[in-house]
Amino acid sequence: MKVTLVRHAMPSPSPAAAPRSWPLSEEGRRDAERLRSRVRDDHRLWLSSEERKAVETLECLCPHTIRRVAQDARFNEVVRVEPFDDAFRSRRRAWVEGELDERHVGWESPPDGGRSFRRGNP
Repeated sequence: MKVTLVRHAMPSPSPAAAPRSWPLSEEGRRDAERLRSRVRDDHRLWLSSEERKAVETLECLCPHTIRRVAQDARFNEVVRVEPFDDAFRSRRRAWVEGELDERHVGWESPPDGGRSFRRGNP
């Protein structure tokens, strides 16, 4: 079985909405469409998180196969409590690198996030 992993394209963030409901930005749509030529369109199954930005990325990436997309909550983003500010990149990078501190109180742990992802992996 061949598995291709694609991260969602850049969303259009809003402090008024939960990150799971953020749509793709125009730049994100263009980036996903540019990636189309690098991804085969003959996959039997496409898996996506339930997050709007992930679903929209696949809609741009494979518009002819979108009917074969299965959404699975196990691929949703890490559960976290996070302020809407300009420090999100450094906070998230520290989480990925396992450098947890007071910025990560209320966040799902890296091992728990990994277990969730592995449970969803066909």
